Amino acid sequence: MMTSTADLEARLSLFVEAHVLRGERLDAAALCRDRPDLQEPLAVLIAQYLALTMSLDPLEDGSSRRPTITDPITLRQYGALAGLLTRAGFDPDAVVLAVTMLDNLCLGAALDVGAPSVIWEDNPTLDSPMQTALGRATLGSDRAEKGFELGLSLTIRGLAEFHAG
Repeated sequence: MMTSTADLEARLSLFVEAHVLRGERLDAAALCRDRPDLQEPLAVLIAQYLALTMSLDPLEDGSSRRPTITDPITLRQYGALAGLLTRAGFDPDAVVLAVTMLDNLCLGAALDVGAPSVIWEDNPTLDSPMQTALGRATLGSDRAEKGFELGLSLTIRGLAEFHAG
């Protein structure tokens, strides 16, 4: 039986979701009960994922939590952003939520910059809205940048609406 990229990706996604959202480490064997031929390649992908996680967040348990930010330059940058939001009239809870949201957007964008230019396989044999979109999209190589710009624009608009509401 041939290793299916889509099957591997689906199983890796389940592992990552459990790891990030619930702090669990699912076993490759359990994830591949119905496809034992995928257990070894999935174990390799899980090991690579965990190695990347550790390189980004070197906590001993390999969890995906970020360490507390202590760098004075970084703290000043967050302080400047918080000051801007405070002067714009955001209350303390809204400042923390807005900074968190912008932080998440930027961290996600940073990961996307390091991703391959083609991150989803365009597989015409699959019948899904994503595959249709991939086959028809004309974004070119600046997909990540355009995605970040859209996210930032929507975030700024959303913050304005949040503050006004």
